[in-house]
Amino acid sequence: MRIDLAPNERIALVKGMFARIAKRYDTLNHVFSLGRDVFWRRAAARRVRTFRTGRLLDLAAGTGDLTLTLSRMHPEARVIGLDFTWAMLNQARIKSALRAGTQGVRLVGGDALALPFPDRSLDAVTMGFGIRNIPDQPAAFREMLRVLVPNGRAVILELTPPLPSLIGRLYDTYLGRLIPGLGGLISG
Repeated sequence: MRIDLAPNERIALVKGMFARIAKRYDTLNHVFSLGRDVFWRRAAARRVRTFRTGRLLDLAAGTGDLTLTLSRMHPEARVIGLDFTWAMLNQARIKSALRAGTQGVRLVGGDALALPFPDRSLDAVTMGFGIRNIPDQPAAFREMLRVLVPNGRAVILELTPPLPSLIGRLYDTYLGRLIPGLGGLISG
């Protein structure tokens, strides 16, 4: 059964869920992705370029995995991780303090629909596994475009369904039913 929620109700639901699972999020992500999330984040970080401002923004930064990967792979950059869930950002702060080469990361609370940055102020914007949780995706993309310098790059890492096939049906079952069910049990 699918329940349609108003955007503000969906935002509150998502924020509450991530606050509840913040300490377990990394483990859940690694288990549910079968360990592939680390490889995917590195691949996303390789697509990023710094060329004008030297500033990179990771939206929906969560516990900081992509943010910290960007910092390690682009030591010349000033990396900012932004998320709307303080419990997730706190986990990112802890990890940043413990990992070599990531102490210069700046973590901020904020909303992907109202970014606290001037127009054309960032070389790249990334988002790992977050766009699906934003109710107004076109508005989020407009904000990304607003803050990117001309020819800047947005890199979105997200799970997408494969073409219709047996693999597609397995994917739908895994991502559409199994993971949300397990996530619901774990997050309460």
